[in-house]
Amino acid sequence: MTRTWAPWTPEERELVKRHYLAGGAAAVQAAGVNRTRKAIKWRASIDGVTRANTSKTVFGPDHGTGNTSTLSLFPARPKRVTDALHALAETPGLTEREYLRRKAEILEAHT
Repeated sequence: MTRTWAPWTPEERELVKRHYLAGGAAAVQAAGVNRTRKAIKWRASIDGVTRANTSKTVFGPDHGTGNTSTLSLFPARPKRVTDALHALAETPGLTEREYLRRKAEILEAHT
């Protein structure tokens, strides 16, 4: 059985851009977008809308003992950015020039 989903309307995409940063997928749903949280997170990543917490944290040997020593690794490129770049690369009919311009915009927004 093949699943199909309704395309995102411009109004829904605008609500994602307007509300996702402030409160995540729950805020977008509260604004009236009738999509799953997973779908909203996916749409936000494709549109280049990301939330602040993107760094990876590794706890030292004292994790759970009250010692607050942590190492922050990479603020590596978040998975959402990588997913957005992959989706961009698979966009049909995109010229190389347009691809490079949009890629630069995605990377600039997340640096």
